[in-house]
Amino acid sequence: MSFVLNDVNGSRCFTSSNFLIRSTFYAFCRDRVLFCWRREFGGLKTDQVKRLKGLESENARLRRAVSDLTLDKMILAEAAKGNF
Repeated sequence: MSFVLNDVNGSRCFTSSNFLIRSTFYAFCRDRVLFCWRREFGGLKTDQVKRLKGLESENARLRRAVSDLTLDKMILAEAAKGNF
């Protein structure tokens, strides 16, 4: 089964239905990713996006460190009470 498509120049090209389905899916996914990227990063420039990503990764690292220290503090408090 074939479909007839018009390309940019207006000439006709024949493609298989499998290609049409795949290309439609990839075009949808590409547009979806672009939409999500624009929603998240809006009017930021590339250097600002890189800096933002770096800050987000540092923030995640610091959050893990704080949670580890909080857990250690709770364990030491339980041990100091004698409830173990």
